[in-house]
This record gives sequence, structure tokens and C-alpha cells, in this order.
Amino acid sequence: GKPARSAARAVRKFVSAGGRLVVLDQRRWDWPELVDFALGSKTSSRAFPYARARHPVLANVGPEFLKRLNGEPGTAAERFVAGAVLKAPGLKKLLWIAQPRYPVLVSLPVDEGEVIICTLQLNGRLARSGGRYDPIAERLLLNLLCRRSGQS
Repeated sequence: GKPARSAARAVRKFVSAGGRLVVLDQRRWDWPELVDFALGSKTSSRAFPYARARHPVLANVGPEFLKRLNGEPGTAAERFVAGAVLKAPGLKKLLWIAQPRYPVLVSLPVDEGEVIICTLQLNGRLARSGGRYDPIAERLLLNLLCRRSGQS
């Protein structure tokens, strides 16, 4: 709604000053005032790191654990990051599905901060009491939310 859209300038200022904005598992995105990107449709049960992908978000997440998110059958992602954002200066592609042309985790530097766009489906795998609990999903979420000083 209007109040949320009016916050875009304040959020961008926060990010520019060293904050981190995480856009997580969106079905659609129509807030270009905040960050301008598109979503493509592609479903996969596996995610893979790009060659030489280095970022604190991937800390303690071995590539073998991404192959089926805890070895369980199911969907890892149904969407990928698309659009002009992929050509933005400094953008880091971190994870992909199906083929490297389908990124599902990217980091975009914004002055002193960063925007992270992640289309992995982590939400349904976070409850420890549920049958779909996944420690790798939990680790990725913690890494997304916790910014380590001196790293981006």
C-alpha cells in the first residue's frame, strides 16, 4: 500500500549507510522504488553455488547440502532473479538452479550496504517441530539476517 511505498526512501537510505535489505522468496515483485528487479519462473529441487562464489551468506553451507536442501525431496525454488539488475555494477551471483542462467541468490552493493535477493523457499523448512525442518535452511536464513562486520 501507500504507506509501505513511502518508506522506500528511508529503507534505501538505511542500506546506503551500511544496512542490509533482504528480499526473500517473493512470488512477485512490484516495488521498483526500493530495488528494481524481475522474477522469472523455473522450478528446481536443487541449488548450486556459482564457481568462486564467496559471501558471508554462504558461511557454513557446504555445496552438497544445497542439492536437495537437507536431502529431502521438494522444491528449493520456483523463481529466479531476472532483469536489468543482473547487469548492475558489483552484483554477485551466489546460487543458481537448473542452469547457471537462473540465479536464486544475488548480492547487490548499494554504497556502504547491500541488497540481497533470495528466491529459495526457506520458510517452510524452519520449524524444528515440523517434518520438513532443514538445518541448512535455518543456517541460510541466519546468514541472510546477520551481517558480519567487515564483510559483504
